[in-house]
Amino acid sequence: MSAERPFRWAILGTGEVSRRFVLDLPHAGGQAHVVASRNPDNAARFAASLSVPHVAENYADAVARADVDAVYIATPPALHEPHALMAIEAAKPVLLEKPFAVDASAAARVLQAARQAQVPCIEAMWSRFQPFAQVASKLIAAGELGEVRCFDARFMAANLPSEQSNLFDKALGGGALLHRGVYPLSLARHFLGPVDEMLPVAQIGQTGVDEESVLVLRHQNGALSTVRSSLRCLG
Repeated sequence: MSAERPFRWAILGTGEVSRRFVLDLPHAGGQAHVVASRNPDNAARFAASLSVPHVAENYADAVARADVDAVYIATPPALHEPHALMAIEAAKPVLLEKPFAVDASAAARVLQAARQAQVPCIEAMWSRFQPFAQVASKLIAAGELGEVRCFDARFMAANLPSEQSNLFDKALGGGALLHRGVYPLSLARHFLGPVDEMLPVAQIGQTGVDEESVLVLRHQNGALSTVRSSLRCLG
């Protein structure tokens, strides 16, 4: 890659998260170079509104471009594994939106492929990099907060159930835990360490996804944490 041009990204997915990512890229020396979507019309509108120079006919074409330096994946969760594997096979570094995958098996397959190919593959868990998380981590490591024995966090927002929304589409990886609970769950694991035991409780809605979920975790160090997420309630 020439130092005279920005770092070029292929954008897979045209939702609001992708839009925010593209708007912020110039601040990090990056540029959205090509975009692809399940709906080509959506990709064309996205490109026109954000001045993305190229629109790919499909995801594979976007990933395969020789002038792409890395791939940002913000497609529905059920598509994260195949799209990440596609990018890894093309030897393109991957920034994968949360949730990393729909289950542990899928995540393991992606990680194994990335390690074997020696291709960077990172989850875009932005909350881990916020100032509060970094400061808290330093205070815990330095022992300035004493022994941390518990952690409680939630991510809740009220949405109207809709079969047209990815949030409520079971086949695409919808649900409160995958779309919202992963944020506090990641922080619980980050602050308190590995988990030995987990007690999950969920309320399943008419579309088949968990509209509310609560996790109680026992960490290896004996600490307890609770994580709550919701698609229907304000937290």
